[in-house]
Amino acid sequence: MLLVLPGCSFSTGGDTLGSDKLEREIAKGIKEQLNVDATVTCPDDVKLTAGDVFECEASANGSTATVTVTQKDDKGNVDWRLNAGTSTTPTGTTGTTGTTP
Repeated sequence: MLLVLPGCSFSTGGDTLGSDKLEREIAKGIKEQLNVDATVTCPDDVKLTAGDVFECEASANGSTATVTVTQKDDKGNVDWRLNAGTSTTPTGTTGTTGTTP
């Protein structure tokens, strides 16, 4: 089953993605969709660039999974997809969020 979260947007200024906020939003989406408390780690200082793709890591219950993040625009709005993990992490979990720092 493919689940998509509605987008949200927030801003703290600057020209980089707010990695702390992105991590919290992805973790929140995983919790809402899978009822799993995950810890998400994303790279710091990702420039706001429409179409840019990068990866974060989600971990929960001894499993890790890659989260592919695509910037929809240069305003911090992103789509993300939880990819297959190293054990029983479901695939197909996605979300959309705003992450302007």
